[in-house]
Amino acid sequence: MYRTLFLLPILIPGIIIGAIWKLMYNYQFGIINQMLSGIGLGTFDWLGSSNLALASVIAVDVWHWTPFSFLLLLAAVEALPRDIFEAAQIDGASTWRTMRRITLPLLWPAIFTTFVFRAIIAFKVFDEVYLLTGGGPGTSTQVISFTIYQRFFVQDNPGYGSAMSVMVMFAVTLIIGVAMTRQKAQSV
Repeated sequence: MYRTLFLLPILIPGIIIGAIWKLMYNYQFGIINQMLSGIGLGTFDWLGSSNLALASVIAVDVWHWTPFSFLLLLAAVEALPRDIFEAAQIDGASTWRTMRRITLPLLWPAIFTTFVFRAIIAFKVFDEVYLLTGGGPGTSTQVISFTIYQRFFVQDNPGYGSAMSVMVMFAVTLIIGVAMTRQKAQSV
């Protein structure tokens, strides 16, 4: 039951999440400001303030994709061999030592893979930015995918937009490839 509730955000499409959170962040009638006013903290313009807008979009993205990371790491934890932990317990290893010397090294490939997946998902964020702020106020929430969209469709410059997307994809692929190569070299 709890796992199902915790995994629910990744099942909801981004457009629905953007619409729901835009209503929740609303300055006049949003539930977040209503709760903050109820406890005496006042109201904040979550999406209209250049200081708060990016943090608000990041909070929505983290809320949306944390269950994915949880699912990957949960599968890795459940796949850990129990006999190693039993042997460590018999040898008298403390909980901290077991965590540091056994659990984390065994989980490191899953942690790294989760980090890479999460970085890719965070890098391609578009729907939350488009629906919540439209890249504003000013350019405070403008991310690469939104900039490519603007160059391609809004400014009607498909050549520049295509070149940006190819260069961005090349850079991301290069960075991930180098990181995975280094990870592989360190583990061998």
